[in-house]
Amino acid sequence: MGGAYTFALSPKSGATLRLGLTLPRGGDLNELAAAALSVPARLTDTVMLLPEVGALRLSMATHGQTGALVYRVEGGLDAPLLGDFAEDVDPVLRLNGAIGVMAGPTIIGLELVNLINPSNDGDASMVHTVSAGVRGDLGAIQPGVALTWPLDDDLSDAFGTILHLSVRVQLP
Repeated sequence: MGGAYTFALSPKSGATLRLGLTLPRGGDLNELAAAALSVPARLTDTVMLLPEVGALRLSMATHGQTGALVYRVEGGLDAPLLGDFAEDVDPVLRLNGAIGVMAGPTIIGLELVNLINPSNDGDASMVHTVSAGVRGDLGAIQPGVALTWPLDDDLSDAFGTILHLSVRVQLP
């Protein structure tokens, strides 16, 4: 659960502040398997995979448009706070960037996602993915398709190319 506040920085750019909280859930094997299958699709939501851990989620994104070029740069923090194992889980930093081109009612874009897990011993572990996608704007309906590729050997061994199909619907 959470919320977002978006405001203009200029006529063609803005920023979004987000605050959220994930709640601890049980560690049932079926529940864990369902959550694990969705993690590669949204690497930024990895904290939601952790059973019996609730986390504070903070982020800020800047976004804008220059001619047909659109961009977004985002930074965030997932800080485990609640649950039986919260003290055993390190916080995770998220640094993401996206760039795209508007072609009429269609956007074609690339996104780089980076998760950084700074550890207490000074070694940080990092995970990276890159995605390419297309989203159309048909008014209230926005269909999309994207492909995501892991950039790290460990993640590449577990997952190959990931296909995303989506439909965003604007409710009246």
